[in-house]
Amino acid sequence: MTVENADISEFEYGIYLNSTSDNTIKGNTLTSNAWDGISLYNSARNTLTQNHVLGNGECGIWLMHESDNNIIITNYAENNTVGIRIYTSSNNTLQNNTITSNEQGIWLTDSGNNTLISNRMNANQYNFGVEGDRVQHFTNNVDTSNTINQKPAYYLINKHNLMIPSDANYLALINCTNITVHKLSLTKNIQGILLIHTTNVTVSQCVIRSNYNSGIHLDLNSSKTCIAENMITGNWNGISIYSSHDNRVSGNSVYSNNWSGVTLNCSSNNQIADNNLTKNYDGGIELWSSSNFNNVTRNISESNGDEGIELMRSSSYNSVSQNTLSYDNVGIYILNSSNNQITNNNFIHNTMQTQTYDSTNAWNLDQLSGGNYWTDYAGTDNNADGIGDTPLTIGINNQDNYPLMHRWKLGDVNYDGSINITDLYSIAETLGRHIGHSDWNPRTDLRRDGVINVLDLIIEAQCQKLDTLTTHAIPSTCTTK
Repeated sequence: MTVENADISEFEYGIYLNSTSDNTIKGNTLTSNAWDGISLYNSARNTLTQNHVLGNGECGIWLMHESDNNIIITNYAENNTVGIRIYTSSNNTLQNNTITSNEQGIWLTDSGNNTLISNRMNANQYNFGVEGDRVQHFTNNVDTSNTINQKPAYYLINKHNLMIPSDANYLALINCTNITVHKLSLTKNIQGILLIHTTNVTVSQCVIRSNYNSGIHLDLNSSKTCIAENMITGNWNGISIYSSHDNRVSGNSVYSNNWSGVTLNCSSNNQIADNNLTKNYDGGIELWSSSNFNNVTRNISESNGDEGIELMRSSSYNSVSQNTLSYDNVGIYILNSSNNQITNNNFIHNTMQTQTYDSTNAWNLDQLSGGNYWTDYAGTDNNADGIGDTPLTIGINNQDNYPLMHRWKLGDVNYDGSINITDLYSIAETLGRHIGHSDWNPRTDLRRDGVINVLDLIIEAQCQKLDTLTTHAIPSTCTTK
């Protein structure tokens, strides 16, 4: 069957093929239809060429449910919700199409082995992206002849030991290793940067904003990636790490995202450190669904719409320490997540400092290390050791036994609220000590590496110079451990 040179508008669908094959759809104009301009359902080996799909309510062209081995060439899609959508369909070829001024440009979901060549995506709200739940869904042939606002899309598979060129306007790394991403600007796609089953990547000093889903998304066993010193704003999630491990997120400015700043889901042994997370619509840092053994430390979370830090759905054995949570709706929210260690944090004027349900966690280590600082703690400190004389009750089975009387500061070894020469002396007196030593003092181990040495003295000197509430005196490095 051939459908050619028709003008079809204001129907439910312009052209709809269901379980039919070997057709040609050519030279048609399909405008203002309620759903799709051209829709293929379980239809294979069709050719769609030289069609204009304009202002349709959903997709200009939509291939779905095993619509495989189709050729989509030299079409023009404008002002649709999605220009071209490929959903659970494989082995299709998209070539020389112009996709402009749609909400989404080209969007592939749960679809592998598709080939994209010389497609032009311009002025779409979100130009390009791929989603799926297995590596095969991301195994598509997308070369740099595909452009986004006149700049190339980099969709790399099985590549190693590369630096990404500065002209990239989209980046996906699939089963790659040893990739450097530095000083890119990545905006207005489904994801800014997508890493799938990829390891040893450094993403630094990039500007990543206004993407439909995540600014940076790691999934399907991506590991040993360092995300450092980036500006990430205006995305749905700033950084999302799913089913991935041993990554470091450090020194980023993550603000005004439409949901969360950093989200971990089913991800363990990651380090989230030294980030500034402000004014995200929902939360600053969220750990979901058995995200275990992560280290969340020295972050500043301020004025987020809901929680500063959230532990949800069996997220356990995490260390949450030395963070400052201020003016959030809830400082820390915990649901069905136990055996976490939550110590030396500052809870400052949150609407609710904590909410904890069906969870039992440790809110202090020992008396020497102390617990957390709470602006609403009303206890006394009769012996002037910087630790309150009475516990702070948090909820059922949860209390801070050693609440701090002053805001926790890196370098305030004596817990007196200031950083001065006496702190430096305290560290000097314990040089060479290690865990297990008879006069081991965890307060002087500023690096928290189990040994007190000259590096702790250097950090103390930096802290005395900075004397900030929570400081980045420990550098934001790209060492994942």
